[in-house]
Amino acid sequence: MYVSWNEILIRPIIPPSTTFIPFSSAKQRLYLSATLGSGGELERITGRRNIERIKAPEGWDKHGIGRRLFFFPETSGIKEESGQVMVNLVKESPRALILVKDDSSEKYLMEWFNTNTDRTVFLAEDIERTKHTFTSHTNAVAILANRYDGINLAGDECRLEVMWGLPSASNLQERFLESRMSAQLLLRERIRTRLVQAIGRCTRSATDYSVVCIYGEDLSNRLLQHENLKLYHPELQAELSFGREESKQANSVEDFLDMYRIFLKQNSPEWRAADQQIIVRRQGAKQAPDPNIDVLEKAVSFELSYQEAMWSGDYERALENANRVTSLLSGDALKGYRGFWYYLAGCAAWYASQSNENFKAIA
Repeated sequence: MYVSWNEILIRPIIPPSTTFIPFSSAKQRLYLSATLGSGGELERITGRRNIERIKAPEGWDKHGIGRRLFFFPETSGIKEESGQVMVNLVKESPRALILVKDDSSEKYLMEWFNTNTDRTVFLAEDIERTKHTFTSHTNAVAILANRYDGINLAGDECRLEVMWGLPSASNLQERFLESRMSAQLLLRERIRTRLVQAIGRCTRSATDYSVVCIYGEDLSNRLLQHENLKLYHPELQAELSFGREESKQANSVEDFLDMYRIFLKQNSPEWRAADQQIIVRRQGAKQAPDPNIDVLEKAVSFELSYQEAMWSGDYERALENANRVTSLLSGDALKGYRGFWYYLAGCAAWYASQSNENFKAIA
């Protein structure tokens, strides 16, 4: 149970899906996503083990889906006018998608657009059942809080996406791990997966294209710092580095609008030349694995076994698996997450001591 000043969250560490009959009795499960994550993230999310990955077709280790042109107004020569870039881009577009990390950001932008523009504002609840009301509108902006997947806007449905802030801790459990247990390494892969999912909301096929406008220092750093950039797919690395350099050269709001207009003319000589630069960068980029991902991947099986044992009341087996997790999580980079699992091991030992006093000392 996680408690903050405005919320109480009750949820297991890992969902005990093995005891949920409609889920556990399935003869086959198929997980569909282009961003499954690594380090055991899919297993932690679903509570399942031994999930087979179907590899991407040959050649897609370099090639991505669609084309994104990234704008970083806050790193440009007009940082003080960076907000105006978003406003003018939205005015230039029949529809725009704005992804924010929380309800307060959603409320702030909704009130701003309602007060200062003639745009019709849509929220998540307005388009969850059907997006037709949004996609048929020619003067609209959709502002979605903590919705980085599940909303697909293909082709001319939307060519402009704005990301406002880093999608870190999306619930109290994640916030606890991040702020109290210093388990950023575990969340880093989860956040990276969210970012890739979010970036692809408006590019849904190989021929699709959209502008992605980035706001927030934390978000820009997570995308552009060298140690982070190298962890992304080569195509995304190329798009990000190209967008950073183009943004740095912009000296006015109009410069961004000109780039946007050129980008929308995909067959123009100007854009073809720019696209060729991205392709050259892509060929020279290489995705590097996160050095600690293998450790997290090895630990996840024992994490699942711990959760299953706790759920069924087998506290001795839970303790055994928690100890195996802590023995794997070695090194300073994982000490926060390791500390969390020492706590969970202590909980299992305390429960076990209720029927066997020998476990009191361990607890």
